[in-house]
Amino acid sequence: MKQFPVHHLIWTTLATVAVTSAVTYRFTLPKAITPVQPHVESGKVEDCVYGLNRLSGYRFVSPLVSAETECESKSLLPLKQSVESYIEYQQKSGTLTRASVYVRMFRNSDWTAIHMNEKFHPASLLKVPEIITFLRMAENDPGLLDRKIRFVKPLEQYPTTAFASQTLQSGHEYSIRELFHYLLAYSDNYANVELIHRMDMAAFRKTFTDLHLTPPDMSDRNYVMSAKDYSKFPEALYNTAYLTINSSEYATSLLSECNFKDGLLKGLPEGEQVAHKFGEWSDGVGYELHESGIVYLNHEPYLITVMTAGPDIHKLADVIGDLSKITYDYFNRNLAYQPTRP
Repeated sequence: MKQFPVHHLIWTTLATVAVTSAVTYRFTLPKAITPVQPHVESGKVEDCVYGLNRLSGYRFVSPLVSAETECESKSLLPLKQSVESYIEYQQKSGTLTRASVYVRMFRNSDWTAIHMNEKFHPASLLKVPEIITFLRMAENDPGLLDRKIRFVKPLEQYPTTAFASQTLQSGHEYSIRELFHYLLAYSDNYANVELIHRMDMAAFRKTFTDLHLTPPDMSDRNYVMSAKDYSKFPEALYNTAYLTINSSEYATSLLSECNFKDGLLKGLPEGEQVAHKFGEWSDGVGYELHESGIVYLNHEPYLITVMTAGPDIHKLADVIGDLSKITYDYFNRNLAYQPTRP
């Protein structure tokens, strides 16, 4: 990694903090959570080893799924401190009990994570690896996605959701592609059940193990994962590292149709392109609300995954929106991340 003289690093840090503190959020940040200048102990930027994630099981090749530095980027320290301060403030106010955030730039693989070891119930976020699994299945069964099914609404009641949307209509026929749309655009649990009944569970588990993740037991409501680990799914789609290019483009385009606007999108300018998925979970006492998305900022996309827990799910949605805005404003105003392409 390139090394910089200490005076350059200090002046860069001061300039970044000045820009960050000048940002006007849609909410007023208390003084307690105003970004502070990071402490620079040395002018050296430590060398960071790349962790390579490869697929196994092949005789002559070892496909590369992802490559990521094993340490966080120091250049994202001001952003990390802003997010940490905001989370701490919301915890003190009682809005949050726990939260975790993972942010990654695709241009240079810089990343940072806040409360990286916290784990949450992914809930409907698991619909993304389901789609990935189906698209892998379709590689060996070309007619799979156009296959029709007739939906008959089951007698049993599914758990209610706080952010309900459109759902399948009983007696109608749907192709697997149409079920995909309901699954990701509307997070429809009826579409989810229809797909799970037709999904190769061994292939689903392999989707996780291929990405070096622990696969879930679909009947286990206690399965948890971190924001950083979950981010491997949208990252694999964007990098076209696991599916074919066309399949990755298709899956990500479906995520761009997600109609949930109370989280990440609330913190972004209207019309900003985002491929995202949310998930909600409750044990009857507390709530969890999560969202992961790729934000296509000025042709310099970044990935953000926010996982939250607290007593009011609608306030958790506001928290996700605020964290989205903090992150977006940082990248939008930081000259180091301005577009490099014409």
